[in-house]
Amino acid sequence: MAFIQNAMGITIEVPDEYAKTTFGASRVTGTPRIPVVTEDEVTVTTTSPNDPQATYTPPPAAFSARDLLNNLIKSTLGIDGLGDWALGLNNRGASATEIIQSLRYGTDTSPEGKAAYDRYLAAFPKMDEFIRTGIFAGENPEAQYIDYRNTAREAASRYGVDSALMNDEKIATYIGNRTSASELADRMNMAANAASTTPPEMLATMQEYYNVTPGDLVSFYLDPDTTEATLKTRYTSAQIGTEALRQDFGINKNEAEQLAMQGLSAAEANKAFSTASAQKSFMSGAGETASREDILKNVTGQAEATKKLERIAGSRTGRFEQGGSYLQDRGGNVGLGSANT
Repeated sequence: MAFIQNAMGITIEVPDEYAKTTFGASRVTGTPRIPVVTEDEVTVTTTSPNDPQATYTPPPAAFSARDLLNNLIKSTLGIDGLGDWALGLNNRGASATEIIQSLRYGTDTSPEGKAAYDRYLAAFPKMDEFIRTGIFAGENPEAQYIDYRNTAREAASRYGVDSALMNDEKIATYIGNRTSASELADRMNMAANAASTTPPEMLATMQEYYNVTPGDLVSFYLDPDTTEATLKTRYTSAQIGTEALRQDFGINKNEAEQLAMQGLSAAEANKAFSTASAQKSFMSGAGETASREDILKNVTGQAEATKKLERIAGSRTGRFEQGGSYLQDRGGNVGLGSANT
């Protein structure tokens, strides 16, 4: 057997006799044009030695030009069954490299060429867009696409993500959104961890805020139209909302997201809403009162809101030696005394 390189630099094995007669001295390193092969050259009718009147047709050569071109495209791009189309281009003078380029850019406008291009786009969804916008550049965009797809599916297998969530269409959307393969793998890790560790109360909050059911949790993290930053904000918002609910101070999605974007963590939320729940009494009664907005602003330590609540607490409870008001510092620590502002 002999080895030749196809147009994409991939080495394939062919019979030594075929390599000698077809490729000559260039068979190991070159990619010369494959010679024209007609049906007469691969189908031979001859007399059977057992029956002089009978004829038989030997099977086609195992490595005809059609087969070699078909294998070239299959080994390079993973698309099978384009040997006839490629042989037609070859017979019109196209080299192996030119055949691949014609398939990549859809330059063969014949019916057969259009059909071949449709097969190409089915194998590489939206590749025309990715080449045009520069997402995949260089001499071998298909290898980049295949590498991305393989990385995504290997990560899906590693994290136990349903293969239906990593089909060709969804992968193409990730690529179009310029989501890197490493970021996609990070999302799968987040999804797997969330699916196994998210408590029931938080799942209820996520369903209320984002209409996410327990069975949709992995899909939530892998939504290709949502950025990783947005996913992290939503997850933190659900944690904050859950902590608020535990402290009997329910908040809506917009309030939770605003607190998350202001930097409140889930750990801080536990302490902060314990304070907020105690401060709900300040929203009514004689004298100055606080609004719900004031209490939420105090959750993130906004100075003006903190001073107002301190003033209300002082007017209602009287001031002790060190201030005597139920307030918190930015870290969410609760106690009697003046808050850090």
